Amino acid sequence: MEARYLHDPAFRRAELDASLVNPANDYSRVRLERYGRAWDALPAWNPRIARMDTPEPRTALVISDAARAGDRDALLALGRAAFDRYPAQLFDLTFTPTANDGYGLRAVVEAEMADGSVRFAYTCATCHTARGADGALVPGLANAAPRHGPLARRRGPRSRSRAARVGPRPRRRLDARRRRSPCASPISADPLPDHLQVNATVEQRDLASLAIRIETLIIVGHGQVIRPPREIAAGLALYIWSLAPAPTIGGTRGRDLFADHCARCHVPPAFSGAPVDLDSIGATDPVGRSASRGTGTWRVPSLVGVASRTLLFHDGSLSIADDVLDPARLAPSYGGGRRPGPVTEHRFGLELDTAARADLVAYLHSL
Repeated sequence: MEARYLHDPAFRRAELDASLVNPANDYSRVRLERYGRAWDALPAWNPRIARMDTPEPRTALVISDAARAGDRDALLALGRAAFDRYPAQLFDLTFTPTANDGYGLRAVVEAEMADGSVRFAYTCATCHTARGADGALVPGLANAAPRHGPLARRRGPRSRSRAARVGPRPRRRLDARRRRSPCASPISADPLPDHLQVNATVEQRDLASLAIRIETLIIVGHGQVIRPPREIAAGLALYIWSLAPAPTIGGTRGRDLFADHCARCHVPPAFSGAPVDLDSIGATDPVGRSASRGTGTWRVPSLVGVASRTLLFHDGSLSIADDVLDPARLAPSYGGGRRPGPVTEHRFGLELDTAARADLVAYLHSL
């Protein structure tokens, strides 16, 4: 699989075609028009980089001959390094961020551009590494700490250098919701779902479909002027897969309640399932039916590790599993969400009495 993704253009194209759920929406059209065509001609971008939180010199990621040949272990090692170091998205600042500056940034890198200038960049680990219950950093957990708004306000003027024109283009901030990227939710602490993006736009069929998703995410996120080396995309896909733990199911009284009220969509043992119709969960986000990305469905995220997450529902509107089962969130005056006001979608389980909801929450915390 790895070697075919790296070296067989026809295989990659077939995987892309098969993974797009709604080929008619704008998201799919762009990829069908350009993947394997214009995007293949883009330069493979592997700049010299250095983590901001270390004194290391700037060096490019090393792509070994074994990785180029498709060796799984070599690609996994490359993906582990790329998760922490590959510049997934550039941004401009007039100051140097530090580990204690109050912005909650981790794994920010300096990237050396073609003209020798240096730009700041987010990596996967910037937003997808957080501290677990024991205080240790856990790759893959969603980092709720980054404060991108203040960073955007402190940024400098957009660069007009040649490097900015021929290299990746900067954005004001990391806009996960706009691109419906993996950045909108944790990418581990649960098995990756059958479908990627909140509106189930991409079916995750296998390693190749995930690698193509990562590859095209970086291409589009960098203004369609570079592409990542495919060895890095494949390595990241393998590494992301390696982060998902097996479910550990506790013997709580909520097991039967879960089976009766939740398991039709969140099917064990992955506690995920097929995409669901928007009306069935009361979804009101227009993106789900839009011509740009719509499929008429939402994906069903896995509930494995849900107790450790801080971004729940498609837009991160709730932060803990307890709030999902709190009927108070339906009130117009509700203030416990990411935004003031009610959180009305996904009402399953809210009709249960207080004791039953507590048992169900305890079961969710055991997954």
